Amino acid sequence: MATSNNPYLLKPCLDNNGMSGIFDCICYTSEVGVNKSNPDIYLYTADKLGVKAKECVVFEDIIEGIKSAASVGMKTVAVYDPANELYLPELKKHSDRLIYSYDELLDETAVQIMS
Repeated sequence: MATSNNPYLLKPCLDNNGMSGIFDCICYTSEVGVNKSNPDIYLYTADKLGVKAKECVVFEDIIEGIKSAASVGMKTVAVYDPANELYLPELKKHSDRLIYSYDELLDETAVQIMS
C-alpha cells in the first residue's frame, strides 16, 4: 500500500477492519517527502516490493495519483469515490480502467488489465 495517510491513523483503521497484515508493505508519502502528484511514493513502494514499475497496477481514487503512477509506466485503475465525482471524466481519461466497486474485478476480463 502506498498512502498519504498518517501511520498513527492508518494502523487502528486496519486493525479495526481486520486488515492488519494483509499488505506485504505499507509505504507513506512522509517517507519520500512528496505527495502523490509525484511518482516517488509509487516507485518507492515498487522498490520495497522488489518489482519494476511496469509490473505494478495502482488502484487510486485521486487524479494526481493516477497521473503520476501512469507517468512511470504503471498500469492504473481509478476507483470511484463520490467525493471525487467532479474529477470522474479526468479519472476515466487518464486511467487504464475505472471501477465503481472492487467486485468488478471478480470478472475474468478485469484480470486482463494486469497482462
